[in-house]
Amino acid sequence: MNKDIVSVVTGDIIDSRNITPENYDVMLYTLEQTVQLLSEQLPLKYDRYRGDSFQLVCLHACDAIKVAIVIQLALKTSELNISARQSIGIGQINSLRNDIRTSMGEAFILSGEGLDKMKSEILTISTSDKEFQKNITLVTKYLDIQLKEITRAQAQVLLKYMVNEDKSHYAIANELKKSRSNITRLLNASHYQLIDEYIQYVNYLINKAY
Repeated sequence: MNKDIVSVVTGDIIDSRNITPENYDVMLYTLEQTVQLLSEQLPLKYDRYRGDSFQLVCLHACDAIKVAIVIQLALKTSELNISARQSIGIGQINSLRNDIRTSMGEAFILSGEGLDKMKSEILTISTSDKEFQKNITLVTKYLDIQLKEITRAQAQVLLKYMVNEDKSHYAIANELKKSRSNITRLLNASHYQLIDEYIQYVNYLINKAY
């Protein structure tokens, strides 16, 4: 894959104006802790602006979909049970500055324009490669529905599956102090295997296009 290709995730918290000041702090803490966890696993840069908006640059373009899903799940499992809109733009960048909001390039433009076009969606992917866009749009709509409909209990277990090094049902059960059978039931209900396949498919398309 072309090393100059990155992914930019631009997002904002849905209905943030209705969040109380106390809960706003909880929302920010959840977001910051989640990004910190992701940054320990993946090469990325992060910035938050306007309070409820954020942007991440994934230096490995294939990492963006995992980042977006993990952020969505973390917000869902917080005591606020909130959600975010996230737009992924895949492409080149002209310059990556310490203040990523001032950085420029195709990936930033695609990500920002994608967010502006979003209506009821919570996840979208934009690329200038027409074949890639054609192949990814429909399947992303299905993932969007799944992330909207996932329950808090399912999201909690799926989040652990996404970020843990040991993804065995037994290990997740021990960490969450639940039975292994309960973990398996919740993971199956979250369609975790389809989400795994979706991530692999996105990675395949990125490597094929770039």
